[in-house]
Amino acid sequence: MTRKAVTVSGWLVAAVLFCAVATHASAQVGFDPAAEALFARAEAIKVADNAGFKQLLVDLSARRDGLSETQRWHLAYLQGWQDVYQGRYEASITELRKVLDGSTDRTLRFRTRATLINPLAATHQYEPAYRELDRLLKELPSIDDPAVRFQGIGEATQLLVAAGQADLATQYARLGVALEPQGISTCQATYLLVMAMSSARTLPPEDSAYEQGIDACVATGNLFWADAIRLIRAQTFIRKGQIRPALTVLQRFQSEVARSGYGALIHDWAATWADALYRSGDLDGAYRHARQSVPDQLPVAPTPLLARAYQVLYEVAKRRGNAAEALDWHERFVEADKHTLDAASASSLAYQRVKQEVDDKLRQLQQAEDSNRILQLRQALDRKAVQASRLSIVLLLTVLASVVFWLIRLKRSQKRFMRLARHDGLTGIFNRQHFVEQAERILTAAQRDGQHVCLLLMDLDHFKLINDAHGHAFGDLVLKRAVAVCHDHLRKSDIFGRLGGEEFGILLPGCMLASVAERAEAIRVTIAETSDDEDTRGVVISASLGVASTEHAGYDLQQLMADADNALYRAKRGGRNRVVLDDVPQGEAASL
Repeated sequence: MTRKAVTVSGWLVAAVLFCAVATHASAQVGFDPAAEALFARAEAIKVADNAGFKQLLVDLSARRDGLSETQRWHLAYLQGWQDVYQGRYEASITELRKVLDGSTDRTLRFRTRATLINPLAATHQYEPAYRELDRLLKELPSIDDPAVRFQGIGEATQLLVAAGQADLATQYARLGVALEPQGISTCQATYLLVMAMSSARTLPPEDSAYEQGIDACVATGNLFWADAIRLIRAQTFIRKGQIRPALTVLQRFQSEVARSGYGALIHDWAATWADALYRSGDLDGAYRHARQSVPDQLPVAPTPLLARAYQVLYEVAKRRGNAAEALDWHERFVEADKHTLDAASASSLAYQRVKQEVDDKLRQLQQAEDSNRILQLRQALDRKAVQASRLSIVLLLTVLASVVFWLIRLKRSQKRFMRLARHDGLTGIFNRQHFVEQAERILTAAQRDGQHVCLLLMDLDHFKLINDAHGHAFGDLVLKRAVAVCHDHLRKSDIFGRLGGEEFGILLPGCMLASVAERAEAIRVTIAETSDDEDTRGVVISASLGVASTEHAGYDLQQLMADADNALYRAKRGGRNRVVLDDVPQGEAASL
């Protein structure tokens, strides 16, 4: 994968562990002992045998009139859990909230809250999800059942990964491993740790943790979790450029994943396989698996893997020369990619907002305590002379200074988060989401004013080889140097952004295609000259550039980007280290 995922994957949140049955239930009026055995069986096979679990829900529903109140709420919880498992998120939210509002069983309410976090995050209701997580963590110390406590830690781990807090998620995952309940294998605990560490980029694919987790899951019959760990490992192989071992894993266990019947896992597996096949050069296989992984219509909440599948379909169609089909897939890719970036940004900001609210409440409590303490001191010191008055003034000034300090710190924190949401962390220029927003704004204004706009797409040549040969630290240096030299050729009105990896975009307002060639060539030459710098070690650095203009593409950003991307593709096909202008609608290229 080329991008860190900022959203919660639907199949990752399917995890719920079986817990102990309440021992006092037999004393309740209407309690059905035979049904309780069905409940215990259902809890044990929810993931391992979901088809059998669904049949048990049918059997329990048929006995509903004979169930106790506690058993009925337990049945409602399991039905809400199944809705989550099958991706019926809105229905699951309604069902689980009924359980929270109606049940008086503390343990069942804790489990329900943990499960509710799942569909809330999947439907981009991030602030409610983080508020439920905050309540969950406050209740955690009062939960005695180790299996239920482990479930809460698992939900915290997954939601923190979605918020981009991978290091904190890893801490929770390690806590889950340490508090692993008796009778439960290391399967789920290792899965959580693998997921968190992979998100933090601290777990190489060769690490023994993968095999330990897979072996533990297979030994206990939890093939779903084993395949989830294998998928993470395959994605890590791909991220490291090790395509062959990724393909081996994906092909070997594909039939097992298909037998699981879990649509979200099947689609994610196919999308990852398509990515690996495309990188290996198998265009037919990549197209086939990518097509299997995408729905006919873009879902409400697309995932990064779905966006990558659309990108693979676009790239294959483009290389096959199917322009119309390529444009269709490109439009879906851009839309899905924008949705996933928006979701990741919204999740991170929601986490920060809720965290800030919690911190504010703690500060308010502290300030209330300080105010009460000051009042008591003033009452005692009123009987004293000038010295007591001075002391009160000093204390008041101290509190005032503390309030001012926190206000200043809060303001700085808000500014920092706004910048992080709009700029690329490595190069400091606009990220893809903010670049697209600014580009659309400029194109709208240019169309209104009758001005033309040019778009320049730039891709560093053989960047992956530079990374593999000299390391990621040197690759980061090359990216920053390329951005720095580009700034020398840009005006204040130009928009400069990193679109992903080694690809950059420059939007030039008030510019005709005929006049942009010289600037584009100057950028290309300047980048090539960085090869002679001392800190680049004489490594050959060059860039390919594709340029499109509203003169031919019109003022639609997607079409403008598609035309510029086609020009960039021709620049690479023509030998790289060159500029290609998309100035002929029939596809003829003008190269510098």
